[in-house]
Amino acid sequence: MKTPAPLPPQLHGRVFSSAQAREFGIPPKRLRARDIRSIGWGLHQHVPLTAGSHSPDAGALLAPFYSGPKLETHYSPPPGLTHDRLALLTALRSQLDDGARFSHGTAAQLLGLPLPPRLQRRVKAGEIEISRPHMTSAERLRGLRCHRATPGIEETGSVLGLPISRPGRVLIDLMPQLRRNELVALGDQLIRTPQQGLSLRTQPWESIESLTAVVRRHPSTDGIVAAREALDLIRDGADSPPETAMRLAVAGPDVVYTSPGPGIEEEQVLLAA
Repeated sequence: MKTPAPLPPQLHGRVFSSAQAREFGIPPKRLRARDIRSIGWGLHQHVPLTAGSHSPDAGALLAPFYSGPKLETHYSPPPGLTHDRLALLTALRSQLDDGARFSHGTAAQLLGLPLPPRLQRRVKAGEIEISRPHMTSAERLRGLRCHRATPGIEETGSVLGLPISRPGRVLIDLMPQLRRNELVALGDQLIRTPQQGLSLRTQPWESIESLTAVVRRHPSTDGIVAAREALDLIRDGADSPPETAMRLAVAGPDVVYTSPGPGIEEEQVLLAA
């Protein structure tokens, strides 16, 4: 098998765009060689070939580190966060302005937070969501959903070197898209105390006090009424959204909310008696 021609040192082992390849005079045929992998949006990853090497590992990542204001904790990476996905996010981040951060469903994925099926499908389909103070031509990229927002430093964190919405801010990001009970389920996971031996985290992402504070900072955001109602129903102890749903169902009709907000498709959850 013919050995591919060497790439310029600047691109060796890195993620680069088609435009950068053209600048270095690399022909399109070279980008189809076995040591280069397309990762979407005109981005390519060079994986140096060594003796006995196999295809690049696109499996689950090792446990990464999250840091945020007044919070440093390990977490278990979700199964959907692969090396390919991380390479794409990292490459995209290098092309965004300093005010941009990964938010909404993308931040939830990076943090391993649960999403309703309709939002999970968008993440699995490869959609990437960012928030930034100003819109630019980058929002025209296929599969990229941009939101206009200017979060404070207390609402921005970092995971794997990527700027993201802090866990509590993710609730605000998704507030317009979630029903009240879905907000309760998300809030339950944000304040849940990790079980020793089952998680690398040793403390919750947030407290009910910090969630209350972040909701109060956004009194005019769509979905604020449902979020305020959700705050009264969020509890520590639910290990998954189905457990939250069961708790709310057992609590009685006064806390069961089934009417979706505008633009939200209907979903039904059947609970066994």
